[in-house]
Amino acid sequence: MVLLSDIKSSCTCGVNMRLRLRKFCSKQRLSLLACLLVALFILCYLSLWRTAKPDVCGIVCATSEKDTKKSPTDQAAEVKTKLIPQVDVTSGRDQSLTLRHHNDLKADATPTRPKHDQGATPTRPKHDQGAPPTLPKPDKDGTPLSKHQQNSTSLPVASQDKTSTMNSSTKKQNKSINIVNNEGYMQSNSSLYEKWTHEQELKKKHVQDTCKSLRGDSRAANLNYDLTEAVLKTLNHLLVVDSHKIIYCYVPKIGCTSWKRILLVLLEKFKRVEDVSHMGAHYTPIPNLSKFTLDEVKQRLRNYTTFMITRDPVERVVSCFRDKFEKDNPDNRGLQRNVMPGIQGKSGNYNKSDKILPKVDFPQFARYVSDSQNIFGNYGPTEHWNEVYKMCHPCLVRYDFIGEFDKLTRDSELILKATGLEKAVRFPKATNPTNSSGDSVANKYLSLLNKTEITALNKRYEIDAELFGYSDQPVPL
Repeated sequence: MVLLSDIKSSCTCGVNMRLRLRKFCSKQRLSLLACLLVALFILCYLSLWRTAKPDVCGIVCATSEKDTKKSPTDQAAEVKTKLIPQVDVTSGRDQSLTLRHHNDLKADATPTRPKHDQGATPTRPKHDQGAPPTLPKPDKDGTPLSKHQQNSTSLPVASQDKTSTMNSSTKKQNKSINIVNNEGYMQSNSSLYEKWTHEQELKKKHVQDTCKSLRGDSRAANLNYDLTEAVLKTLNHLLVVDSHKIIYCYVPKIGCTSWKRILLVLLEKFKRVEDVSHMGAHYTPIPNLSKFTLDEVKQRLRNYTTFMITRDPVERVVSCFRDKFEKDNPDNRGLQRNVMPGIQGKSGNYNKSDKILPKVDFPQFARYVSDSQNIFGNYGPTEHWNEVYKMCHPCLVRYDFIGEFDKLTRDSELILKATGLEKAVRFPKATNPTNSSGDSVANKYLSLLNKTEITALNKRYEIDAELFGYSDQPVPL
């Protein structure tokens, strides 16, 4: 009985073991089958992806090989296409083009100059494709170009290349791009610059001829022709920028604030002309020729570019009065206190300790300015109405450029162009204008004077008027 019971137990254990083994194998087969199905799915996906899209590595490698096989001409054409901005073909002008872009295009664009019939109104320049550049020509009277004319040529007009974005009718036009400066006139118009340089030659000749005619004239006893130690002390109005080799003679009420701003930027005392305030322009030190030795001044006058701006003397007097006696501010009150004794004369009862300043009218100021007994200096408040020839010495300094206040912006920007400074600075707008130019304003104040006072005013500034070409427009009596 015991033996039969042991055999029965052994059989039962064997059956249980087989059942468990069979169940385990069944689970393993299912897991293996699932793994095979997942692997098959992945292989199918990869096969389809490779068929639909080429190998990424192949694309990159092929592109790199293609780039390396580009010729220098193709690569230059690609760079040129990126640099040239899109142009409005109806106007031929790209307002976003800057001088920096223009410099980048110089090597690619063929420089051409506009051609105009003599006496005809200049129009938008037209160019033949591939036309060679033309050189500056002498003036009509045969006067050779000066060193500044030879060294300073007008900006070339960048001819617009054809791009894929332009249609066939646009490609035929090939309009040039006009480089327009901040004041609106075209610097690409070479006729403007040539006309201006010709005017400059005539002005300089007129000044030199007048200096010769005034030599020995008793009226011009203060005209200086030779540089001496005594004259050197009076050259404080000739401002110097050694880094750019320029000398500018500033005259109050003739755009000097704007030019001082430019010089301060060139001297790297300010980054931009807009950063220089009105007070900063006049109270920030600028080197002047009176601080150098005699030999140093002679060397600079020989090698530096010199320029000045002139103005009708009577308009300048009116501007001085409007700025210094009609505007109320601390600086003007200080100036008035210094000159009030001279304006009122011996009969005046003004005392500097008085808190209230007496009112000054234009006839009083005109009589004070015209009185030959009143000697004005290059320093202090009287420099505002001192004669220009006493401050700038045009018979001693042969100025390369002489601008006019009536054309201040045009002449100043052309001076910057001629001296190679047009890319470094731009001529700023006036921040303290008196708007005294023009016959209407001047006549309004001159109508307050009698004939004797007008004659005296003309007499005071007759040397300035003769030197700078204003004597043909005397103040009417």
